[in-house]
Amino acid sequence: MAYAYQEESDTFNAFLDYNVIIPLDTYDVMFRYNLYRDSLQSNDPLYNFEINEISYHTSIVRVDTRNYIVQILDSNNQVIIESAQTYNYVETLRDLSTQPKDQMAIEDMSFEEENEILKMRIIFQNIFIYNDQADYELYVLIGAK
Repeated sequence: MAYAYQEESDTFNAFLDYNVIIPLDTYDVMFRYNLYRDSLQSNDPLYNFEINEISYHTSIVRVDTRNYIVQILDSNNQVIIESAQTYNYVETLRDLSTQPKDQMAIEDMSFEEENEILKMRIIFQNIFIYNDQADYELYVLIGAK
């Protein structure tokens, strides 16, 4: 006789309302990233862009299996602004409820960082957490201050 049992797992899902219009009026550029398990093998620049005739590029740093940091660097590879770790924000969503979250408002699925030079908004389109791993689909909006 065979026995089957399901091990307890730590899962969480959240999805941006697909009917929402992403406000771009105070930002200069927008990028979309799919950050899946083992999808990034290096911290190479992913996008090059200019704001006010200054060159920048993006970098995604994988911290661990649940965390990424989005960085904006200048032409000298100096970090100008960087996001908080992605999972730190996800934990705030999980604190509201562990149930899947469909059709979330943009305000609930985003966070912002800013300094005296740039502002950055991270908007999660989809979040999927499974045990110690995470997949994110997100938008990064960058604007001059």
